[in-house]
Amino acid sequence: MADSKKAADGGADRNVDQIRDILFGGQMRDYERRFNELNARLEAELARMREAQDKRLAQIDKRVDDQLEKLGKLLRQEIQDRNRSIDDVESRLQPGAAKSRPRSNRTGRNLRPRTNACVLRWRTCTRPRPRAPEKPKPH
Repeated sequence: MADSKKAADGGADRNVDQIRDILFGGQMRDYERRFNELNARLEAELARMREAQDKRLAQIDKRVDDQLEKLGKLLRQEIQDRNRSIDDVESRLQPGAAKSRPRSNRTGRNLRPRTNACVLRWRTCTRPRPRAPEKPKPH
């Protein structure tokens, strides 16, 4: 009896499915077709947008690389120019420094006794002087 009840329920389910297909089958197939078309259009548009985005990013990468290369060249040129300037200044200063060194040594030797005398005078002038004893204040 249970088997016959299952068979009857299965037959009823098939009948309901057939009725549903008769009533709504055309609309469901139409909706499914429209959803598939919409899905295909969305996927195509998404692919187009990805391609455009990749192209833009590639252009930006190229621009950044070009700018970095230009800045690198400018920096290398600036370093070379500054090194040349430093070498030029050093070459101009070396002969003058060699000539002025003996003169500055002589000047230093001549100034040393004067400096020592000034320091001695300053020390004697700045020594604290003994104070006179204070008078007591009247209360």
